[in-house]
Amino acid sequence: MFASAGYRGTGTNDYAYRYGSGFTSNLAYEHKLGRWLDGVVELNFRHAAKDRVDQQGTLDDDTGGSLLYVTPRLLVSLSHGLVLRAGAQIPLAKGLNGYQVERTIP
Repeated sequence: MFASAGYRGTGTNDYAYRYGSGFTSNLAYEHKLGRWLDGVVELNFRHAAKDRVDQQGTLDDDTGGSLLYVTPRLLVSLSHGLVLRAGAQIPLAKGLNGYQVERTIP
């Protein structure tokens, strides 16, 4: 098992646009399925604040929110530390602001 967490602070660009700050966390379990094959199941959480679109502090209502994914993955040991990974990130729960579309990511 392993876990990680991270925070992304953002700055403002030349057009006064500022992406919302974000937090991510991951929890994964890896299991040996055979001599060359491992299976992994991972939970990934992401939360982002709304983006600010101008110097007046106007927020973009179609940005930010929270997502929870499950990520099944297979790892195939090819040789001498070379590993092939295949997986898909599947949305389990979402609390996105406004109109946003989130799909499975292969």
